Amino acid sequence: MTLIAAALAVVVAVQGNGLPSGQPPRTRVVRHGDERLVGITAVDLVVTPLSYDAGRCALQTDLLAAQGVTALSRPSLKATFSATDSSWFYTVFVSATTILVEGRCVTTVSSRLAAQVDGMPEADQIAPAGAWGSLLVGRLPLIEQSSAVVGPASSHLREVLDALRQQLLVIACRITTANLRR
Repeated sequence: MTLIAAALAVVVAVQGNGLPSGQPPRTRVVRHGDERLVGITAVDLVVTPLSYDAGRCALQTDLLAAQGVTALSRPSLKATFSATDSSWFYTVFVSATTILVEGRCVTTVSSRLAAQVDGMPEADQIAPAGAWGSLLVGRLPLIEQSSAVVGPASSHLREVLDALRQQLLVIACRITTANLRR
């Protein structure tokens, strides 16, 4: 096969999209990066169960939740605490794993914004029979932040809450900025 014949075969294969002649192929819009944050106006905050040493380092779920809701809340973003992972659309998961080593507390604190996706995108629901489609199921991570905090038990809670606040401010600001750009 000559080079020209091979090129023609590729063009025919690419144009053979099953649509009537002269019609361009349909494309689906896939959002990337912070474009995925557009339209978020409310989030649930879920604090995962704390480790055994968390209490000995003064960490408590209700304190992490209160700090989280305060840091996330904006006029354009409603944040609520949820005791269990029951959110349907957007959830900020906060986890803090703490160990006590030789009188010093060591905590890794992380925040993750995720979208719960169950179903078929609208464009695929109205597509004609036999057209390729998408089925999305599960959590889609959108933003992740993490830090490590090390210190004496006497100041550990304050330092962990500061680290958490900084992480959640980043998440809230990125959501706000994405929505302002649209």
